[in-house]
Amino acid sequence: MPILTQCKGAYQVTNESCRLLVIDDDPWVRKYLTEVLESAGHQVDTAADGLEGLERLSHFEYDLVLSDVRMARMDGLEFLRRVRDNPDTPDVIMISGYATVDDAVASIKEGALDYLTKPFEQDRVLNAVRLGLDRRRLEREVRTLRAQMFAAHGDERLIVVSPAMQRTMAVVDAVAQTNTMVLIEGASGTGKEIIARSIHRQSQRTAGPFVPVNCGALPESLLESELFGYEKGAFTGATQTKVGLFESANGGSLLLDEIGELPLNLQATLLRVLQESEIRRVGGTRNHPIDVRIIVATNRDLGQMVADGDFREDLYYRLRVVPIQVPALRDRPEDIIPLVSHFMDVFGRRLGKAFHGIDEDAARYLMRHEWRGNVRELENLIHGIVALYPPGSLSLSQIQTLSTNGPGQPVGGQSPQPDPTAATLARGRGEAERTAILAALGEHDGHQGRAAASLGISRTSLWRKMKKYQIGSR
Repeated sequence: MPILTQCKGAYQVTNESCRLLVIDDDPWVRKYLTEVLESAGHQVDTAADGLEGLERLSHFEYDLVLSDVRMARMDGLEFLRRVRDNPDTPDVIMISGYATVDDAVASIKEGALDYLTKPFEQDRVLNAVRLGLDRRRLEREVRTLRAQMFAAHGDERLIVVSPAMQRTMAVVDAVAQTNTMVLIEGASGTGKEIIARSIHRQSQRTAGPFVPVNCGALPESLLESELFGYEKGAFTGATQTKVGLFESANGGSLLLDEIGELPLNLQATLLRVLQESEIRRVGGTRNHPIDVRIIVATNRDLGQMVADGDFREDLYYRLRVVPIQVPALRDRPEDIIPLVSHFMDVFGRRLGKAFHGIDEDAARYLMRHEWRGNVRELENLIHGIVALYPPGSLSLSQIQTLSTNGPGQPVGGQSPQPDPTAATLARGRGEAERTAILAALGEHDGHQGRAAASLGISRTSLWRKMKKYQIGSR
């Protein structure tokens, strides 16, 4: 692997040179490029066409390839198609003496890193090679880092570069080997379930099941029977006994995600389960022992919910033995580019496209973006780009096409002109909704659960609307 160091804005080879492959059917071009690249300290091999180039690649490892477009036995585009889907293949810079727009466009679409035209300018050649080697080095570093993260934390999706994430993972690593209760706190999209899986995989329960359940995704009428199971005949339609998620997780770990959405009556049941390590199925008369590590996660302020009467104080302190705070993506900017590279690899393999590399202006934009949706927003953005665009590097224009500053607000594009009539109606609906929420909260002395029930909406919906209309709870 080449070792590169940065010196006054340029990269130079140290300790060992980079190995490059030049493919061209013109002996003079091969000789000229060999002299230029060797003068910069690189080791250079040559091939007379694409077939010979493929033969070279099968026997030797190269850091970069420079290939002519038009050659007799196998041209450069066919060569590029043969090698582009192999993640170990180096980047390819295409060269041509014809300098046609069609050749340039075709080369980039097939995944070429750059396109050079003859006659060559020496500085242009060396600059293109420098950038290609720099990207190769970064890709290898990201791949190595990802392997290290998987070995350390059990999940390659855990990118831990930033100090903020390193502090979080230090707590994760310390608590994983214990059976201690863990409360994972963080905004939506920060990767709380991935953290929970890492705890499970590093624990002594790793051979057992990991069972995640989103407490806010199930209707309240079904949540109890899903968690604790039910006996045959417990209710209409219960034609046979069903084992619940707690029993299904025996010997392993159970993640109760969005624990703040758990109704008060089930909070009391959960507290008893934690204290006694046993459950009773719905409609049952006997208790069943369980051996489960409980991990809980939330994007809500449980302390505030306790103050509001929406969460049991005794349960809160029972759960909050070891709190783990997952930082928002904007608070861990050092992780953004490694995450982008990871998602390009994942979706590139899934969709059969070799995406690699990030343009400089695209990287700057990604680092400055607010990322309200956190890692999930970044993941969906890269997924969309890989799905829509041909293989190559990530560009700012691709990001701006799919990214948003907020709901319905394109980045870098023209926002649609608002309809004044629609705006007036929306404003009126908002004012009416805010008034209704205030009245319901006043009627029920600020209790969000009862206020939500009187309005015919869930507590989650009420909470979101209170945030929207800046209504403080009492």
